[in-house]
Amino acid sequence: MNSQLIQKKNCNKIQFGGGFILLQTSDGQVYGLGENYKGQLGIGDLGFKHQFSRIVFDTQEQIIDISAGYQHSIFLTQSGFLYGTGRSNWHQIVPYLNDNQQSREYNDYYTNPKRMVIPNEKVVKLSAGFSHTIFLTVSGKLFALGLNNHGQCGTSNLNNTTIDQFNEIYVDLDYNEKIIDLAAGKSHNIFITNQCSPKQVFIEMENGEFPLKVKAKFDRNAVFTNFGNCYVWGGEDLSKIGAENYSEIKNIRKDLQRDLKTNEDFQIKDIGLGYLHTLVLV
Repeated sequence: MNSQLIQKKNCNKIQFGGGFILLQTSDGQVYGLGENYKGQLGIGDLGFKHQFSRIVFDTQEQIIDISAGYQHSIFLTQSGFLYGTGRSNWHQIVPYLNDNQQSREYNDYYTNPKRMVIPNEKVVKLSAGFSHTIFLTVSGKLFALGLNNHGQCGTSNLNNTTIDQFNEIYVDLDYNEKIIDLAAGKSHNIFITNQCSPKQVFIEMENGEFPLKVKAKFDRNAVFTNFGNCYVWGGEDLSKIGAENYSEIKNIRKDLQRDLKTNEDFQIKDIGLGYLHTLVLV
C-alpha cells in the first residue's frame, strides 16, 4: 500500500521494532513496513517491504492494539485475544494448541500471525520487549512469555532462560490496588498502579500530580503525568529500575523549557526513547 492511501486512513498507533514499523488504523487494520527477514511483518514471506503492506488475520475482529519487539510483533483483538508473528527463537510466539493437535511444533519464526491464548483469560494491555512480551488481563493478572535471561518474565533465570508457556507474574499489590499501565524494555518491565508501584520509583512530583502511563525502550523508561510532564531515566550503564535513584530522573518538559529559554506552558504528548537519543512530541 502506498503512502497516499495510508495518509487517507486515521492512524491510532505506530510501533517501531528492530528495523520495521507497525501501523494500526482506526478501522482495526494493521500495516507493516521495513525489515521482515524473520516474518515480523506477518505478511506471509520474508521480503523487505519498501511500502506499507496490510497484515491479514484469520479473524473478522478488529485489532485494537499492537506492539513491536526487536523481531516479533504482537496484536490484540477487540475481544481480548492475541496474535503473534515473527522471531520465536526464545518462544516469543507460542501458537494456540487446538483440540486436534497432540503437541505444539516450535519454529524459529512465523511469517503469518498465529493465534495465542492465555487459558481462561482475556488481555486488555500488552507490551513487547526486546525478545519477551508482557500481558495484562481483564482479571488484573500479569503474564509474560519469551526470553527470561534477566528474569524479565517474572521467574528465576537460573533454570528458566526461556519461558515457552504464559507465565503468571506474581505482583505484591495492596488490597484493591490494580495495574493500570505497563511497558516492557529490553530486559525489564515497568508498570504503574492506581495507588503506587510495588517496586517504587521515587519521582519528585508536584502537588496533585500523578502518573497516567508508562513507556520503555532499550534500558530506558518514561512516565507521563496528568500535569503534562514526562519523567525519563535509564540508559547505558544506568539503573533501569531506578528504585533507589541510581540514575538521574529528568523532567523532559522542564529541560525543554530551559533549553528553549521559554516559559510556554506546553505539555508532553508523546516521547520516543532511542538507545542514545530522545524524540519529543509537544
